Amino acid sequence: MIGGSEHGVRRPVRRPGTPWLLAAGAAAATCWFWLTDPTDPTARSLLPCPFRAITGLDCPGCGATRATWSLVHGRPLDALDYNVLWCIGVGLGIWAWVQMVRGRWPDPRHPFRRRWFAPVGLAVALAFAVVRNLPWAPWSGLAS
Repeated sequence: MIGGSEHGVRRPVRRPGTPWLLAAGAAAATCWFWLTDPTDPTARSLLPCPFRAITGLDCPGCGATRATWSLVHGRPLDALDYNVLWCIGVGLGIWAWVQMVRGRWPDPRHPFRRRWFAPVGLAVALAFAVVRNLPWAPWSGLAS
């Protein structure tokens, strides 16, 4: 029985195509990042960050586009310099994708499916936003 209960045990619905749809989306994004250079200040291919435009401060995502471009072009140290939190998130996303392919994603014990994951992730992002805007070393090095 799909998604139903069998002998009182609730089983998650398996969606075997989901990881491959995500992979196709990532491949399309990679192609876009291969052809577009957000590190070139004269390119103007993207809109500026609205939070940064209004406040002058870096949000948790500032530098993520340039970091992704650097990762696609094999420059991991440049990517870390643009946005270290994004690079960690990309690594976690790849790990989660591998877990999906291996069929372990539906497991309720998976860390990304725990009740605490979203609030902790939000708290980390907010802390990163505060710390990267501090004006003194070593925290000023986290600015994008």
